[in-house]
Amino acid sequence: RGLRKGMLVTVGRSSGGAGPTAVAFDSGSNVILNALAAKEGATSWERRAVAAGVYAVGSFPIRVFGEVEAVLTLYSEVASFFDEDEVSLLNSLSDDLGFGLEVARREAAARMAEEQRKYWREMMRSVVENAPYSIALFYRELRYLYVSTRYLEVYRVTKEELLGKHHYDVFPEIPEKWRRAHKRALA
Repeated sequence: RGLRKGMLVTVGRSSGGAGPTAVAFDSGSNVILNALAAKEGATSWERRAVAAGVYAVGSFPIRVFGEVEAVLTLYSEVASFFDEDEVSLLNSLSDDLGFGLEVARREAAARMAEEQRKYWREMMRSVVENAPYSIALFYRELRYLYVSTRYLEVYRVTKEELLGKHHYDVFPEIPEKWRRAHKRALA
């Protein structure tokens, strides 16, 4: 209601904010003010809060990966609203919110990493397939991953005959000395 009008909430390192949200953000600790009306030397925001019918404020830091990134601030029309049980519940809520933000960020990072992997796989496939040379790219266990068009022409095979198959299954006549060399190279 009237509390928001004309209020500027500043938070962050060295923000200079002195209200409960700013203090909770900067200190990383809860700020509980349960008796705004009875407080001597009230600040201008406290006077506005009381005039708007707010008699208790609780600010609870929300940590994401250990850093305070937000603050849950609640205002109450009831003095002494933030008792031990309420504070415990709101601490759990702020922890849950922080955990939810962590999960969302991890999921976003995983999606981004997967998109990057897809991009680079596609880039590698395109580079190999379109190279003017005879190139075969294998998984570590010597299964075909990508082959150039030139490779298919030189060895007179199709992609379907190669991709995912083991090199020795496709070319069983490979001499033992080459097999040993492959084994050493892959060790």
